[in-house]
Amino acid sequence: MSASSSSHGCGRPFIPLIDCPGACGSFVMKHVSSTEDHPGWVYYRCPSHGNGCNFWHWEREYVAILVNKKFLTGANVVDAIGWSEDRREELERHNEQRRSKDEIY
Repeated sequence: MSASSSSHGCGRPFIPLIDCPGACGSFVMKHVSSTEDHPGWVYYRCPSHGNGCNFWHWEREYVAILVNKKFLTGANVVDAIGWSEDRREELERHNEQRRSKDEIY
């Protein structure tokens, strides 16, 4: 398997884009959700998802896969896990605040 760098900035850690573990030969792609339930959440999926490949994971779960498969090691593990957990908590708080506002109106 090979790995390609994802774009990062503003303190975002290195999170590589890997060959799909589903053996379809495609690189995993990064996407941002625009659904009402998960606005702004980052997920990673195979371009063949829905056409024979079922690789699709939220960022936190994708980072865990990278750690388990040793695509992230050392300080990169700590940075990526911490960042993805902090980002998930931030998005969950934002969603909760948005839902609370919707209930008021």
